[in-house]
Amino acid sequence: MVFLFDDEKLVDATTRARALLNSRPQGSSEWRQFCVLAQTRFPDLPLEMAELASEGSLTIQASDPADFAEIRAEWWNGVARIELVEDATASTETVVDPHSMNAMKRELETLRGTAEMSPYYVWQQTVDGLITWANSSYFTLSQEFDGSAEKPVQTWPPSRLFQSVSLAQGSPEGRAHRVSVKFPEETNGRWYEVFSTTIGDESLHFATSADGVVRAETALRDFVQTLTKTFAHLPTGLAIFDKKRQLALFNPALTDLTGLQPMFLSLRPTLVSFLDKLREGQVIPEPKNYKGWRAQISALEAAAVDGTYSETWTLPSGQTYRVTGRPHPDGAVAFLFEDISAEVSLTRRFRRELEIGQAVLDSFREAIAVFASDGMLTMSNSTYTSLWGVDPGTTLGEMSVVDAMAHWRAKCEDSPLWSSIQSYIATNGSREEKSFKLRLLEGGNLTCRLAPVAGGGTLIAFAVISSPALTPLEPIEPKALDTEEVPHADRASKPKEPLLFKIEA
Repeated sequence: MVFLFDDEKLVDATTRARALLNSRPQGSSEWRQFCVLAQTRFPDLPLEMAELASEGSLTIQASDPADFAEIRAEWWNGVARIELVEDATASTETVVDPHSMNAMKRELETLRGTAEMSPYYVWQQTVDGLITWANSSYFTLSQEFDGSAEKPVQTWPPSRLFQSVSLAQGSPEGRAHRVSVKFPEETNGRWYEVFSTTIGDESLHFATSADGVVRAETALRDFVQTLTKTFAHLPTGLAIFDKKRQLALFNPALTDLTGLQPMFLSLRPTLVSFLDKLREGQVIPEPKNYKGWRAQISALEAAAVDGTYSETWTLPSGQTYRVTGRPHPDGAVAFLFEDISAEVSLTRRFRRELEIGQAVLDSFREAIAVFASDGMLTMSNSTYTSLWGVDPGTTLGEMSVVDAMAHWRAKCEDSPLWSSIQSYIATNGSREEKSFKLRLLEGGNLTCRLAPVAGGGTLIAFAVISSPALTPLEPIEPKALDTEEVPHADRASKPKEPLLFKIEA
């Protein structure tokens, strides 16, 4: 087989030589096709042929001593004449069945088409890193790397893009490694996932783009770091357990609230171990029995998965925690620990002050009712309930001034003062204290005292006035008491010193 090459272009060739080149995939130069064919037997062919122009003629022996093939090259005025000489003995003794030859050709075409059409970058190289074969995807990527994508022909062999690729051992997952390739005029390198294996004395490599995976991992890592920084400043303790119920994430507030050491939490304890540790540190309500405690843990986990767990833990130390369980994707569950001791203390204090205020109101003999600025009844005392026969605290819904006046008017005589009382309560501006007198249907008089309170509200107090009774007192100086002098019925028999009487209701 004889080839005539002008640079990388085939000028002429024998019939067998053309048949040999046509068996290789098209789309590259004839010289590349020839090198791909010959490098399996003559691995140093491109390097040795570089000396042909200066030497004039070369003879290259096959690398395998058992292979008697050789290449004879001559330089003729800028044209290289290359003759591939096969072993005559081997060619005459080798007989191939035509049917087997056709089957092998069809299989070769299938394998070649699979390799060329594959979206993966596939190449084969020697131990020294010399590329002996590559598919079209790799060749296109190599042209992009060299900046020769616009050139119709590229020299063989193509550039070695993955310089750091090493042949790993072990499982297929272990033989896969990630490599970054820095292309010219690009700021960031491109990432590839490379799988390597051995074929005889050479290595075969498959690469696929991993830029999307790297970007996703970077975004996820940045997101986790952002969440971590956010969680670090939260006053709420956070503990996230994965689907295996092992601690996956926690924040510094959890260690402050529970007293658990970061070393223990970093070991990723299970949910049961985590709660047991809380129990040992008395950061959880003490159960009555341990068996029931274990059952309670299972119920807690199930409720957290459903998103319904929320309890208030009153600790022996006097602190109060609100613990909430929330489900997370992929079977994970999160627990939030909030210290609500101050809130509970404030609530209890407020409730105690309300109880004291109500007790003070109940101690008054006047029937007292307090209306807000919107005319709704907010407070009343027990005397009010006794006088009007209605307890606002037991009524369904809120009681307005209209509802309250309906009760009052039902037990009192009709009077034009009711409209004055209603307008006074409905007024939100500055007001002065006023008093009215009403008469009960059952007999007796009422004094109705209206006074403004904070927030535009109104206090109304009812006092029953009974018939006055006169009680004689010892004669004393008139200025000593706020008294009223009662003259004697018979002025002619008036005593020398006046009689003083105190009026008691």
